[in-house]
Amino acid sequence: MYLFAHRVLSTSGRGGINGGLYVHDGSAFPADLWLRDPATTVKLVTARYPGCRVRDRVDVAPGGNSVESWLDVVGPDETTRQEVSESLGGLSGLVARDGAGPHVHRRGRVTVAFGCNLGIEQPSQALAELTEAALQLREAPPAPWTEVPPLRVVLEHDGEGTRFVLDPPSAARVIHAGGSPTPIRIGHDVAADFRALHGPLYPHLPQLLTALPSEQVLELGGVSIEDAGQTVFEWPARP
Repeated sequence: MYLFAHRVLSTSGRGGINGGLYVHDGSAFPADLWLRDPATTVKLVTARYPGCRVRDRVDVAPGGNSVESWLDVVGPDETTRQEVSESLGGLSGLVARDGAGPHVHRRGRVTVAFGCNLGIEQPSQALAELTEAALQLREAPPAPWTEVPPLRVVLEHDGEGTRFVLDPPSAARVIHAGGSPTPIRIGHDVAADFRALHGPLYPHLPQLLTALPSEQVLELGGVSIEDAGQTVFEWPARP
């Protein structure tokens, strides 16, 4: 899970909160990601392993905005609201004592980070605003992609490898979205080498099979990979 809320200011002077919620189920990321040094965990999640976006709040159109204050919350997808609230409570104490930060705090499985411009007179108030926004975003209704059936990928096996193919209705949806359905055949030896270097193979397939960015694949409902009629992988995992 990667949950964030940032107060931003546009070049025209419009201010507001932009935020998002990402989940990691079905995404490739290091197994010990949540156990690393807190600052390292936050840096890796925000920069390299954000996961799959499932919810958004956009008060100010992206592009050229300055960030006035920011709050990042990271942890396993199954993290509870209570765990998040407790970690944020510890962060609030740090800000009340030491001011604008930046601060990184971990409690249990949840790591939180906050910072704001030095010109902000009341950092605690800025954190409280972002905390409320983040918690509201986390509890918001399901994202629109959950209402869309996933793209269906069928596995075809031979003695030396596996072929991954979008079924015809899914391929038509990809073409309509501006993508290019591209069957992929991966030999068993190549798959083994890939897993040794990069971890699970399936999370990397949606973009390769569609030639679309992950955000567009998500808008199409993600993907469901089926082998002999059985679902073996979903991205993102459905509620």
